[in-house]
Amino acid sequence: NGAVPNLYELLLPADQRSRRFAAGNPEFDPQRVGFRTEPSPGTFERVTSGGGDSNAGHELRDGPAGSGVLGPALKDQERWDLVEYLKTR
Repeated sequence: NGAVPNLYELLLPADQRSRRFAAGNPEFDPQRVGFRTEPSPGTFERVTSGGGDSNAGHELRDGPAGSGVLGPALKDQERWDLVEYLKTR
């Protein structure tokens, strides 16, 4: 649904993901694997506070699996390692 701006944020627990970001920039962010989120002409503010725009769920965080939790939380270096690995696939 576009509620996370990049792959890196998708791998964060939901409570650490951006609640607001500039969307609509067609410039690719190769580091985080997604689109750039800096406000610029032609972008709009994306708010992920709920409903169909929510960025909660499908997350990696500690706790029991289910209810949107897919697995354990990753350390920051593990998250970056996974992003780098996925760039090669």
